[in-house]
Amino acid sequence: MRHAIFLVMAIFLAATTAPILSVAQQKPTPPVIDVAIPAPFPEAKATFDEAVDILKRESYNAGLNDEIAYFSALKGILRQISPANNKEISTIWPPETDKLVRSNIAGRIGSIGIRFLHDPNQGTAVVSDVMPGTPAERLGMKTKDVIEAIDGVSLRGKSTNEIADMIQRPVGTLVSLDFQRGKKKMSAAIACEEIKIDDVRGEMIDGFGLLRLRYFSESTADDFARAMAEFKETKARGVIIDLRNNSGGLFQNALQIADQLLKKDAIALYTVGRDGSPQRYMTGSDGDVKTPLAVLVNRESGSASEILAAALRGNKRAVIVGERTIGKATVEKMVKLKNGYTMKFTTAALYGPDGVTWQNTGIAPDREVAMEPTEVAAAFMEENPSVRTAKDKQLAAAMAELKR
Repeated sequence: MRHAIFLVMAIFLAATTAPILSVAQQKPTPPVIDVAIPAPFPEAKATFDEAVDILKRESYNAGLNDEIAYFSALKGILRQISPANNKEISTIWPPETDKLVRSNIAGRIGSIGIRFLHDPNQGTAVVSDVMPGTPAERLGMKTKDVIEAIDGVSLRGKSTNEIADMIQRPVGTLVSLDFQRGKKKMSAAIACEEIKIDDVRGEMIDGFGLLRLRYFSESTADDFARAMAEFKETKARGVIIDLRNNSGGLFQNALQIADQLLKKDAIALYTVGRDGSPQRYMTGSDGDVKTPLAVLVNRESGSASEILAAALRGNKRAVIVGERTIGKATVEKMVKLKNGYTMKFTTAALYGPDGVTWQNTGIAPDREVAMEPTEVAAAFMEENPSVRTAKDKQLAAAMAELKR
């Protein structure tokens, strides 16, 4: 049996077939993904088989076989049908990778419980966050600790993803760290545990609620609701939703959060599938429409982050501060194949409440304030709120907007 996960749906939203409004209605939007070949390709299947036979006999790679050929061809097809600005959106991965992907979607992973900033020039990973209640916190690790080696292997030459794989492993696996705090060299071994990723973290700063969303997992909308309730109890003057460096996740969680913040029957989103028929998604209940909101975005904000930002701005519910976003306005579906591999591919295009897509262009902020993504992460390592606000120009700008 094939198991499918849609990376956008929202069962609480009313989906209706409806015309796309505004600019898109007057001037049809071109296809989000344009798939074409330079000329007709007659007898396609027979020609493909012929080409593979020739390559197996005569190409330099003597190890080429049917397994490699068909896997490579499928990857090529998926790449071809991906958007031009992200040729890896449609892809395929093996069973062991699928476990990791689904753990991230569920918001639970085997890890020691840290986030880090990768410095490829120094060949180190600087701890940017220690998650509460994790092995790393119990060990006493702190932000700004500099990890130089893991399991005796230097991090020099390692990519960010490779380092992440080294500290995110099956539960019970020991991870040995060599790190430095100031001038003091330290070593420790920590066992990975299953941890709930704190994708939502709230705090009060200068009378405002600051909600940092790092990813949209299965629990994000519920965690967001709890944090908003706490801000209401403390009588926050307004709330800043920080979507910077958030590349997305489950789209239904972005829509569920929009539902918490918009009036009933507000247009949150349009999708257009392969048949060209727009589906309009309406909010299903009255949300909090009184708390002043600002949303922080940057060039690393994408996918579900853009859905939430577009829904709030399209309904004039929040001011957007920061930099133009990634520009990913497509819906992906994950299907588990019979051989255990999982395939992800695009099924629809996304449009904001105004009927305009942000594919390729991104979402432009109402107030533009430039900062490097690494500067954003470094600012959050500051425990003193005054120091952090002084370093974080985008956060300071959002607070200024809410004070107006």
